[in-house]
Amino acid sequence: MDEEEQSETTSGEDWDFLGRRGEKGEQLFKECLLNTGLTGQRIQGIIDGWHGNWKRQAYSLTIFAEYWAQQSGTVLQLSTLEQPYHKIANYITYLKPWEQDACKIRARNSISTFFELMGKPMNTIKNNVFEQLMKEHVDRVAKVRKEVRYWQLSQLMYQISKQTLLRDDNKLNSEQLMKVSLTLIMVYTVFKMAEVQSAELRIDNINEREIIIATMTMKKPRGPVEKTLKAAQYRALCQIRQIQSWMGKKEVNGELKKEQIWRN
Repeated sequence: MDEEEQSETTSGEDWDFLGRRGEKGEQLFKECLLNTGLTGQRIQGIIDGWHGNWKRQAYSLTIFAEYWAQQSGTVLQLSTLEQPYHKIANYITYLKPWEQDACKIRARNSISTFFELMGKPMNTIKNNVFEQLMKEHVDRVAKVRKEVRYWQLSQLMYQISKQTLLRDDNKLNSEQLMKVSLTLIMVYTVFKMAEVQSAELRIDNINEREIIIATMTMKKPRGPVEKTLKAAQYRALCQIRQIQSWMGKKEVNGELKKEQIWRN
């Protein structure tokens, strides 16, 4: 892989996969999905839907393809597994001695998505044993990033509201703070989706101080997602102003169409 191709298809978070080509993973992916009855055109459409993230998926599946070959496994056996989580758990255990936690997490996500696309029920892909096996890796990554986990939405909202209260010098009441915090969470979520795949920015009503962000979810339940944002009088909390600032700072390769945001 030359330097230009590497910079285009990988990032700092993917250093565990550098030097591993994705051809074996892509071949395994296509052959297994063909065995499920999908056409080559449909499979290519799935790959295209990943955009730049397909390279990372293929790198991860290549590691699994090499492992599966060592186990003398065949494509047919992989396609007809009734309880994939056994094989996934063994694969994660196989990675333990020599891979980083982030690599194991990506391997789990890639192989789980792989089996899901083959039509395997989710309860045959993930279970309590599998999640317990991954817990130490997820916890370590969270600790390194200094993340605090909140399992209850009310706890998360409380923490955000408390920080917002300090920032805004008591300019908003508790109900307003809750609404602002929830909106910011939703906007952030949409932005993260926009970085994973293309998202459409509908600005037909921007003169009426309203814009819509539309995208498609790739995880179940799949389908269109729209988020309507309206301008706020308080400029520091105005979502439209934040998006305009975000767009102004975003580096764009080539011409940026008026209606679209593309991942760069």
